Amino acid sequence: MSNLKTISSFGGLIRELRKKQMLPLRKVAARLDIDPSTLGKMEKNTRRPTLEQVSQLASIFNYPAEELMIHYFSDLIASRIEHLPIADQILKATENKIKQRKNNTL
Repeated sequence: MSNLKTISSFGGLIRELRKKQMLPLRKVAARLDIDPSTLGKMEKNTRRPTLEQVSQLASIFNYPAEELMIHYFSDLIASRIEHLPIADQILKATENKIKQRKNNTL
């Protein structure tokens, strides 16, 4: 089984967690109250889960919710900007904005 830290996509991580626990797609989908084909699309990164579903997946797989959210959002951001030649600058500017906003709320 692959090392979960090296999986490059959110969907790939979900697939590996499901396989590691030997859970059929249909059973995980039933716990999420979605069609198995929808979960399959999530695993293939052609459909994004809701934040509630991300939280439910963390519970289903007994995986730290915060870590799963990090995988989810980093994958979302990467998929939006990875093709841009200024992706690194965008990430640095975003980090600076977040720090500034946090400082302004203290």
